[in-house]
Amino acid sequence: MVSEVEPPAPQVGARPSPKKPLAEGLLTALQPFLSEALVNQVGACYQFNVVLPSGTQSAYFLDLTTGQGRVGQGVPDGIPDVVVEMAEADLRALLCRELRPLGAYMSGRLKVKGDLAVAMKLEAVLRALK
Repeated sequence: MVSEVEPPAPQVGARPSPKKPLAEGLLTALQPFLSEALVNQVGACYQFNVVLPSGTQSAYFLDLTTGQGRVGQGVPDGIPDVVVEMAEADLRALLCRELRPLGAYMSGRLKVKGDLAVAMKLEAVLRALK
């Protein structure tokens, strides 16, 4: 039976609409999981340079330095502690817990500019997604 009131929930593996890249939806899905506890644990600002299937690159940020934390499209307000570069498919795999940050880095699927130890704190963010 199909509800005519609620639209079906988007699937993580669903194809993105032409208007909104999959990466944007994945990262904004982090918002409900951000908290002061996560900010206290991580205390860093990340910029994600995501290579889209079209070959273009989009920037997103995850700022876990103040308050509840923030996530969004574009570059962070200040200088990020770490800039992470990866393909959109690898970002999806990370957020779906199919790929771990260290494994992605060791295999070359995730490139880090900045402090590698701070980049590996992304594991705490992924644990919060449970």
